[in-house]
Amino acid sequence: MSKLSKEVQNKIVNLYNKKHGSPYIAKELGISTGKVSYFIKKNLIPRSHREANSRYHFNENFFNKIDTEEKAYWLGFLMADGYISKNNNSYKIGLTLSTCDYAHLEKLNKSLESNHPIKTYEPTKSSYSKNSYSRIIYHSETMFNDLLKYNLVEHKTNVLIPPDISLLENYVSDFIRGYFDGNGSIAHTNTELNNSYAFKLVSTKNFLDFVNNYIKEKLGFSANKYYKRKDYQEVMSLEFGGNLKTQKILDLLYKNATIYLDRKYQRYLDLCNLNNSRTLEKFKV
Repeated sequence: MSKLSKEVQNKIVNLYNKKHGSPYIAKELGISTGKVSYFIKKNLIPRSHREANSRYHFNENFFNKIDTEEKAYWLGFLMADGYISKNNNSYKIGLTLSTCDYAHLEKLNKSLESNHPIKTYEPTKSSYSKNSYSRIIYHSETMFNDLLKYNLVEHKTNVLIPPDISLLENYVSDFIRGYFDGNGSIAHTNTELNNSYAFKLVSTKNFLDFVNNYIKEKLGFSANKYYKRKDYQEVMSLEFGGNLKTQKILDLLYKNATIYLDRKYQRYLDLCNLNNSRTLEKFKV
């Protein structure tokens, strides 16, 4: 391993003392995470006992500012399917998905420059799910507090409110796509007489108002009412029908996107292909 210059060593110490993790420091200085971690281990006093014994690393400052598509997307996805929790001095950020979406957890790890393990579990008699599921958990007070400022709170299901739109800068569509990939669906009815798609999103009224207003601002139409969910006290469903209207909403979210849930993106492409084929049929007549 090549020796670090005195200037680089001083910068590592400075950033480390500001509570930045190895991935962040490495990215800032243009060197490998391994070199930073090795230098810290050999030369600096660990900030905590947990850090001294940790085998895993990730960018704890990832959500400090939402200034990229990736950050906005994962903030939305965690607001839908993730959770945060605090117990004494233990701060957790977790995400659990069906094992069929295991690759999506790998995408999250990659975005966070993380080597955290993704653990898979088989259902038991007491499990809420009958299918296997996969989970990843990060421990970080820094990330916990950053997520709080965007209104991602503990036990969020019935109280979720959207973040201040100014904090999302130009990445509102990416944020909503992340939430939709976690808590939305592209419903498809395919019968002999009907081949139709619909956009459906589940959340609190406050959050659905945020999405509905954004769609109206960008596309000029909105839903007139939400549908009450029987299984949750404060959770409702926002729905749009019609293939063309559904595609317009999905275009707003997925067109030119580089990060998404693969199976949901494929359904969006299926709808685009169907609409394109129908347009061609009209021209043939």
